[in-house]
Order: sequence, then structure tokens, then C-alpha cells
Amino acid sequence: MIFKKYQSFLFVTVLFLCANCKKIAPDFTYSPEAPKAGETVTFTNTTTEGENWNWTFGDGGTSTAKNPTKVYRKPGVYDVTLRVDSNDHFIKTKQITIYDTVPAIYTETEDIRYYESFTVSVLAYNPYDYTMTYEWHFSDNAVSDAIENNIATTPTVTLFFKDFGLTETISLTVTIGDDQYQISRDFHVEDVKARSLVMATNDSKIMRQRIYANGLETAQQTNFDGQGVNSIWAENNQLYLFGENGIKVIDMDNATSRNIISTTLPDQTFENGFISGNSILWTDAYDHLYETDKNTRDLEMSSAEDFAIFSANTSNKQANGGCACYDNTYFLAKKDAGKGIYRFRRNQNNIIPIDTILTTFAIQAFRIDEVQQKIYFSVPESESDKGLWVCGMDGSRPFQIAEKSSTGIAIDYQSDKIYWTTDNAVMCCSLSKNTQNTIDQTTIEIFTENMQVHSLTLDRVPK
Repeated sequence: MIFKKYQSFLFVTVLFLCANCKKIAPDFTYSPEAPKAGETVTFTNTTTEGENWNWTFGDGGTSTAKNPTKVYRKPGVYDVTLRVDSNDHFIKTKQITIYDTVPAIYTETEDIRYYESFTVSVLAYNPYDYTMTYEWHFSDNAVSDAIENNIATTPTVTLFFKDFGLTETISLTVTIGDDQYQISRDFHVEDVKARSLVMATNDSKIMRQRIYANGLETAQQTNFDGQGVNSIWAENNQLYLFGENGIKVIDMDNATSRNIISTTLPDQTFENGFISGNSILWTDAYDHLYETDKNTRDLEMSSAEDFAIFSANTSNKQANGGCACYDNTYFLAKKDAGKGIYRFRRNQNNIIPIDTILTTFAIQAFRIDEVQQKIYFSVPESESDKGLWVCGMDGSRPFQIAEKSSTGIAIDYQSDKIYWTTDNAVMCCSLSKNTQNTIDQTTIEIFTENMQVHSLTLDRVPK
């Protein structure tokens, strides 16, 4: 008996719930179909279920009427949303275009930013569907596939500006049937912060060039001194300079610098630097790999063995080709008779060798792609297999990207590109993302030219 009562209660409950789980399909129409600014627009609610109505009209206006009216004061494209019974599952959104008596140039945003694409179109009242033609006029600062000789003839134009801090005028001659209108609109182009490539040049300058998806700005000289700098590394708004007599770090916001390590030892140099977590790694000209804490300041190196954690122990002092640390593994590259990349781990003060990879390649620079699990490396011009290469993390399937060698390599995951130096330019291309380590050669392009860069680093802090 109790079970039957329970069954009856459950059956009634389910019927009650189902009765209240109606499928509501919100919808509405509006008239007139091509309203003008200042004209009353009537919205007709065609929803067959529901009791409560919440309208938003895209300009800040709202209504709870079932069939509201609305007057838009400005031409534009607005999103109108109807929400039924205050339920986020019962929503319908439509766009409504509000025209003016004369055509107007329209953009979805008022915020026009340097090297960021936006679209211009025309809001033209044309209820009788007359033939329309367009002739847009832009300055030399505008860039678009649709623009030729500063003119475009398409209904909409997607473009960006390649300079900032100025006011741009976009003009349009639009013909509607037999009527012709000439209109224009001014846009102020704002600067926008971006990641950048910081470059050390052969003439002792430290240059900066920001990275944008749509184009390339001109490299700018910083206030940082590049005299005697062998390599650079940017990390958390700090620029580390590895030079002839030591290491120093520069705060890139205020250009103040501090010494980390210095030395007066003859022939002691600070070559390829690398930041790994809280550690600074660097090489000397030959066999050693060194390490110290990032908070180190004003220390003196009194012996070539100070701060050393590893030596390749190759004969006749074989030149270093860079260092790295990834997944608790240290990497040290060689570019003479002791070819390849030495890999080892460190357990307290004990060095545990792993192996040596790429033993047939003389390596003068390399970078690890931690995301795609690849190594990009450069072979010097003196070798028969000179150029820029990519391989797997174990040195497998090496693939040549470019025939010119490089002394500096940087990887940017946001733009999905690798950047590298040549004798008079910095190049870039898409990262390799396949198991064969190949790349699309058509993506190789010049990042900056007519500049002799020997080291580069990615500054991830937008500036």
C-alpha cells in the first residue's frame, strides 16, 4: 500500500514538472524594416508561450512590455534581445540597422588602434533597392587587400593603420540610383602595447621592435647600452646582459641597471645566457656551464671555476654554442670538434650525464620549443650543413629551415613563430608542428632588415 501511494505521488510529481517544462521558442519581428534615426520602431512579440518579457535594445534602453516601441536617436547597428520569463535558455537576439536620412560611415568600434584591423561600411537608406556603388578614399597609412592606390570600391573595407598618434580621414562617395553622396569621417589612431623582440646589434645598440599580427613597425633604439654585450635575455620586465666582463640586469621600465657578476680575469667571458626559473645560466667561450641565483648582486668571479656546474671536457677548448634548462635537464651545445648538445642532470653537487645528441652538427645557437617538443639550432657558415635546423627533443629527424646560419634564436608562442638572426636581417616563420619537423617554407618572411643583429630575445611584457 505504501509503495502504491509512493508511485502515485511520483506520477503526479512528474506530470506537474512536465507541465511546467514547456518548450518556449522566443521570437519577434519589427517594423518598419529599414527604420531611420528618430523614427518609431514597433517590436511585435511572436512568442507563443511565456508570461514575462525583458527587452534590451542595444543602446542601453530596456522594456518589459510584450510589444514595445523604441526610438533610436543615432544611426548604427544594434543587437536587440528578448528574454522570456527571465530564463537564460529562452532568449532571442536579432540585429537591427538604423539608418540616417543621408548615408553615414559606420564602424563597430570607436576605438581605432595601431595595427589592429577594423571594418568600415556605409549605412545607406535604400528601401527601394536601387543600385549602389562605392568609392572609398584612404591615406597612405591605411593597409588592406581591398585598397589599391588609396581607393577601394567594395561595400565594406577591413583595414588597419600602420602609424599612430594622428587623425585619419576616411572619405566615401556613394551612389544610390541617380543620387550621389559624399561623406567622410575622422578617426584618431591610438597606440597599443604589444610584445616585442629586443635585439643586440653589432654596432652596440639595443633595439626594440614590437610584434603585431597585421604588420611590422620600425625597430626603435632603446636607452640601454649594448657595448660589449654578447647575448641578452628578457624575463619579467628585466633585461639581462651577458658581456665581456660580467652580467648585469636592467629594469626595462626605468632603465636602471644593477651588476650581478663581474670579473677582471683575463680571457674570462660571459657568453650565451639563459634564464630558468630562479636561476641564471651562462657559458664561457669554451667548455663551462655556469649557474647562479637571479637575486645575485655585485659578486666577483675570482676563478674560472666559480659558479661552474659542468664542463664538457673536450680537448683544445671547444667553443660553446649556448645553454638551456628544461624539465630538470641541462643542455650545453658545442660548435667545434666536440659537436652536438650535451645533456645532463644535477643531483645536489653531482653531475649525472644523460647523453649527447646531434653529434654530427656544430651548433652555434639553439632554442627549445617546450610546447611542440622540438629543438631549433643553427650551424655556422664554415660547415657544409650550415643553416637553421629543427629536430625532435632527442635530436631525431633534423630538418633544414634556412641555409643561412644564425647567432640568435627566439620563440613566440602567441604569434606561433620562431625568429632568428642572419647577417643583415631578422627572419621569422611559423613553428613546426608535425612529427617530421618540417615547416611551411612559404611562411618565411623578413621581420626587420638592414640591421646586423647578433643576439635577440622576446620581451613578453607589452610595451
